[in-house]
Amino acid sequence: MPGRAEVHQLMRPRVHLVLALAVPLVIVLTGLAASFAYQASLDRRAALGRPAPPFELTTLDGGKVTLDELRGRVVFLNFWASWCGPCRDEAPDLQRFHETYGDQVVQIGINYREAEDHARPFVEAFGLTFPIARDWDGRVASAYGLRGVPESWFIDPDGVARVHWPGPMRYEQMEAAYQETLAAWRAAGGGSHEP
Repeated sequence: MPGRAEVHQLMRPRVHLVLALAVPLVIVLTGLAASFAYQASLDRRAALGRPAPPFELTTLDGGKVTLDELRGRVVFLNFWASWCGPCRDEAPDLQRFHETYGDQVVQIGINYREAEDHARPFVEAFGLTFPIARDWDGRVASAYGLRGVPESWFIDPDGVARVHWPGPMRYEQMEAAYQETLAAWRAAGGGSHEP
């Protein structure tokens, strides 16, 4: 009968073989799990032609705004920050669009990750009269895949994301995005009622 030392000698190569196979397997499985988790997070992000991610935000005036309560209307989301130069350039066009289409489009400016004392002076300086909500922790921006500010989304009356615009928009581009949103909504079977 072999002694303890001999058994240990016989088992050592097997232990090394098991470790040599197990470690790469664990690494591969961990990578696959991370890949599936990442894909799942992407699936929850906004994508054109798919339902826009729901949200609930607090406005500068203390109210609440949710995407669900805006169903039946075209929604225009514009992510911005007070330190952003292109956001400053875009602000007059945003206000003009609101003054022209405010009865047809729910326009919400979403201040990205700033304190209220930074957002409010910006709003006042440009005389913005549409609702301004604060995404202080960036969760909504993440759900919409925000890559920078300004960035805009147009959502149809059924809650489907129809137009995504990274970067600043001019008034004419906002008008075109609104019309494109309505056209896509109607083509998808919407439009039995006017938004």
